[in-house]
Amino acid sequence: MQARLSVNDGALGNANHGDQFNSDSIQSKSVDVRVGLSKLNMSITEVDHKIHELMGQHSKAFVQRLGQIKQVRDTMASLNTEMQQIEETGTNAKKSKSVRLNDAGNLVARTRNILSVYATLVDTMDQISSVNMMMALKDAPSLHQHAERVLSASLLMEELQNESPRARQLIDDSLRIDIVAHCVAEIPHMQDALLEQVENVLMCGLRSLSPPLLGTALQSALHLKFLGPVVQNFSEDLNDVLLERMRTVLDLLALGKELGETQPPILPSHLKTHPTEQNTFPSSLPRWTNAIWERLKTFMVDELGSIMIKVKMLERILQDNWTIRQPG
Repeated sequence: MQARLSVNDGALGNANHGDQFNSDSIQSKSVDVRVGLSKLNMSITEVDHKIHELMGQHSKAFVQRLGQIKQVRDTMASLNTEMQQIEETGTNAKKSKSVRLNDAGNLVARTRNILSVYATLVDTMDQISSVNMMMALKDAPSLHQHAERVLSASLLMEELQNESPRARQLIDDSLRIDIVAHCVAEIPHMQDALLEQVENVLMCGLRSLSPPLLGTALQSALHLKFLGPVVQNFSEDLNDVLLERMRTVLDLLALGKELGETQPPILPSHLKTHPTEQNTFPSSLPRWTNAIWERLKTFMVDELGSIMIKVKMLERILQDNWTIRQPG
C-alpha cells in the first residue's frame, strides 16, 4: 500500500510539472507576439516618416513634373489644333483646285460642243445657199430635201443659241476664247439668212398647197423663235397682195383699154337721187358692168378661193403643231 502511494505521488508530480511547462510556453509566446507587434508598429512609423520625408524632399520636383506634364499636354493640344487647321486648309485647297478643274473641264466641253454645232451648221448653211430656188420649184424631191435641210439648220441654230454663254446667262471664260466669240458673233447673221430661207419654204408650201412644206417651214420658224413674226409677215404680205389685186380688178382705166373705151359711162346726176325714174342708160353700161362682174367673179372664185384655201391650210397646220406641243 505504501508502494502504491509512492506511485501515485509520482504521477501527480509529473502532471503538475507538465501544466507548469505549458503555461510558461504560452506566456513566452505572448511576449514574443507583443514584441513583434511593437517592432511592426515601429517599422510602420519609420516607413511613414520615410514617406513623409521623401514626399517633402520630392514635392517640388513632383509639382514641377506635373507642370511639365500640363505644358506638354497643352502643347499637344495646340499641335492637334494646328494639325486640324493644316488638314482643313489642305482640304479646302483640294476642293478649290477640284472646282477649278471642274470649271476648266466644263469650259472645254462647252467650247467643244459649240465648235462642233457651229461647224455642222456652217456646212448645212452652205448646202442650203447652194440651192437654186427657181430650179427647186420645178423639182419636188429637191424642194423637200431643201426644206429638211432648213429644218436641220434651225435645230442646230437653236442648239447653238442654247449653248451660247449669253443665252445660258453664264459667267465664264467662253467668250474670251476668240473662236467661240467669233461663233457667237455670227449667230445673228446666220439666223437672218436662215429666216429668209424659212420664209421661202413657207411661200413654196403655200404656192403648191403642200402640208409637209408648210409644216416644215413653221417648225423651223418655231425653233428659231420667230414663228409669230413669220406668220405676221405672211399675213401682211397676203393683205398687200389682196389690196393690190382689188386695185387691179377695179382699175377702170385698164378695163376701158380692154373695152376700147376712153372712159367709163357716166350716169346722169338725177339718177343718183331718183334711181327709180325711167331714163335711158348709156349704151356702153352693160359692157362695163359685165366686164367688171367677170373680173370680180374671176378674183373671188379663182384667186380669193385659192388664198382662202392656203390660209385655212396654214391655220390647220398651226393648230396641229400647237396641239402636239401641249402636255398630256
